[in-house]
Formats: sequence, structure tokens, C-alpha cells
Amino acid sequence: LLVLIGLAGGFVVVQNLTGVAIAESLGHEPANGIVVGSMALIGRSGTTVAWAPWFGERFGLEHVSRLGLAANMTGLIAACCIGGPLARSLIRRYRLSAPGPARLPEVGGATADEAPRLDHHAFLLALLRLHIAILAGEALARGLQAVGITMPLYVTCLIAGILFANLTPRLTKGIDLRASDAGLTLIAYVSLGLFYTMTIMSQQLWTAGEFLSLVSVNIAVQAALAAACAYLVVFRVFGGDYDAAVISAGFVGIALGSTATTLAIMA
Repeated sequence: LLVLIGLAGGFVVVQNLTGVAIAESLGHEPANGIVVGSMALIGRSGTTVAWAPWFGERFGLEHVSRLGLAANMTGLIAACCIGGPLARSLIRRYRLSAPGPARLPEVGGATADEAPRLDHHAFLLALLRLHIAILAGEALARGLQAVGITMPLYVTCLIAGILFANLTPRLTKGIDLRASDAGLTLIAYVSLGLFYTMTIMSQQLWTAGEFLSLVSVNIAVQAALAAACAYLVVFRVFGGDYDAAVISAGFVGIALGSTATTLAIMA
């Protein structure tokens, strides 16, 4: 995982340098190259919406979120078109065979235990856990801002949520949190659907038509770079076996798409 994070972090630099070069060559502001680069592709729609006001104010740009979402949606489509064929090409070229059945994962696997009951108590406990994470994230964001580090609020809330989720079992021994976990899942699904619906429907993407050439050229070049990096670097770094081919396809989803796209490609 650390190796994959390192490769993705390095590719962030590649995406931004490429985006800036393309933006300048087409007569756009260089900062727009970052918007259509790592912000929209590896960063995805959430990062785009979170950073758009800051970029607009700092660099005097217009239609930042609309430009970023246009680049993000084209990236999603490109990842779906490239990831699967790339893995298939690697598997056939090197005649790779799938490994034997693996042990059932502890998370997401089938279980014989009775499903927890999702009632109003579980839902309220889920809301309590959610609000604690939000408050901790707000405090972390203010602390970082006090030392001169700008971080979107959703990122600090995400960090707080990860810490809280790992500490909760240790701090609440004897309390069955499985039902509230189901409540958190329900809230997450509803919130994600509302976020995408409200964000995309309010963007008026047609107002960013002046960036059509930038989005088109950028995604063509970025997709080629992502495929080349996955094929020539990621596959070899992870051992050149069947799992490496699957991870390489997933890297394309990381570089161009979203978590859901990545999982769909790897499946």
C-alpha cells in the first residue's frame, strides 16, 4: 500500500506538470492546468469542489469547479475504457494465471452472524459518531490553519473519522457498534448520492464551453500517461504477476477515476 501511495504521489507531480504545459500551450492560465490535472483526476470531484473557491480567489479564475468536474467526468470515462483492456493485455501477453482462492477478508466478507438491527437508537448513535468526527475535523482544520497550512474541511474530517473509527473499539469495549455501523453506511450512501446530485446539477457545465479544447487535449494526454505508467512501471514494481496486472488496472482508476471506478475495474 505504501508503494502504491508513493507511485500515486509521484504521478500527481506528472499530472500537474502535464496539465500546466497543456494549459499554457492552449493560451489558458497555468493554474487551470492544476485544476484539470491532479485536482480533478487523482483528487476527484470532492477535492475539486473543496479547492475551487480557494483557486478562484487566489488566481482570479472563473468556472473552476465546472472545469474541474468536466475534467473529472471525462477522466472517469477514460479510466473505464482503459483499465480493463490494459489488465487483459498484460495477462495475455505474459500468460498470467489467477492465483488460488484466498482467505475470506475480514471486512466485506460474508458472515454467519445475525445481521444487526438498524433502529432509531442505532441511527442516533451513528449521528453522534458522525458529529464527533466533524467537530474533531473542524478543530484539526483550525489548528492547521493557525500554523499556516490550508486544508479542505472535508479532508480534516476524514482524518478525524479514520482515527475515531480505529479508536472507538478500544474506547467502547462491551458496546455493540455493528448496528450503528449499518446506520453510518446508510447515511454515507444517502449523503454521497445527494452530494453528486446537488453538485453536478448546479454546475451549469455548458458555461465552461471555452475550456472544451483544454479538457479534450488534457484527458487524451493524461490517459496515455496513466496507461503508460501502469503498463511500464506499476506492473513491474509489483512483481509482474497476475495480482500486479490487476493492481496496474486499478492504478488507472486511481489516476483518472474514482474509488468506485477503481474497484469496478479491478473486479
